[in-house]
Amino acid sequence: VMTAVSHVAKERVEVRNLSDKVAELTAKQSASKNDLETRAAAIKGAEGYVTFGGRRLSVETAKAELEADANLYAATQKSLEALETTLANRTKVR
Repeated sequence: VMTAVSHVAKERVEVRNLSDKVAELTAKQSASKNDLETRAAAIKGAEGYVTFGGRRLSVETAKAELEADANLYAATQKSLEALETTLANRTKVR
């Protein structure tokens, strides 16, 4: 009986930790999306150079950084979706 109770308690902690991780990653993704959109808008209207957070970059460099960050955002979004699926499944089993 104690083994079953221990297993259930462990599962609850793991689900809670996973839920916290999903919430944290969701917040980070939201902030990243807003940042990407802001940077894209600044690049769109820029001629020659653009300034982000005190950094002055050529439009070409800014576009390259934006593309790299957009790719990272997409990869992180896939990880987030996988975590959400895992959380949903673990919550059902519980």
